[in-house]
Amino acid sequence: MHPELQQYIQKNSHAGVSAEEIRKALVAAGWDSKEIDAAFSRPLHQKKPAFHASFLIIFSIAVLALGAVIGGIIFFSKLTRVVSPPQTTATSTPTPSLTATPSPLPTAQPTPDLTACERMAPDSSQQYDCYREAAVAAEDPAICDAPTISGWKPMCMLAVAEVSTDETVCDYFKVHYTGFMEHCIANVAIVNRDTTRCSAIQDKLWHDECYQKVAIALNQPELCAPIIDEKDRDTCVSKIARTKLDAQICESIADAERRATCQRAVNSDY
Repeated sequence: MHPELQQYIQKNSHAGVSAEEIRKALVAAGWDSKEIDAAFSRPLHQKKPAFHASFLIIFSIAVLALGAVIGGIIFFSKLTRVVSPPQTTATSTPTPSLTATPSPLPTAQPTPDLTACERMAPDSSQQYDCYREAAVAAEDPAICDAPTISGWKPMCMLAVAEVSTDETVCDYFKVHYTGFMEHCIANVAIVNRDTTRCSAIQDKLWHDECYQKVAIALNQPELCAPIIDEKDRDTCVSKIARTKLDAQICESIADAERRATCQRAVNSDY
């Protein structure tokens, strides 16, 4: 129970303000209806009369006229009294804003202007570069479907995979140019920094490339361990050791000469 709420109700009740007026004022000030109900349910302390009854009887005739004037003033003040409710505290439930501005809708990606690409010599490297750059910028493999660069489409799709977080971009290689499938998956795995995709790659070249780039991107030397080629694995560890300036990381390199080279490189970087 909030003591200031109880005091406010008592004060205004004694002043002659109706319960309905008090309740409306409190709701407008942001007080929760349950808190208001609880405050009204508590017994209000009765204000002691300002004058003793016997005293009023003795002087009732003498002050009759004065009492009538004072009574009129008090009655008028009750009718015109402005209710000033206390401010809600942090624990009271705030009144929801009816004028809250809704969050802006996401901006749709503009459709790339391919007019310049269409005007170039068909099936030329310049036209391919134009379409590839547009597809990469928009992360939209559909741009690679331009009929005049059909021979370049696999390379265009791989370029999109290098920036895309969506592996479905690789679905094209399930049917066409299947030899590029794992290359595409490796590209997506590197973008997502996801070694679970790397582990599924059977081709040794792309398997190792995937692990090495993810490990270096995350600066986690333990991710170099699955790399099959020993030299590539040591190179992976050495690059991370130099980035982190930690010669201790070099200790995981099996080849003594490469381990010493790693340690010297780290120390020279200090």
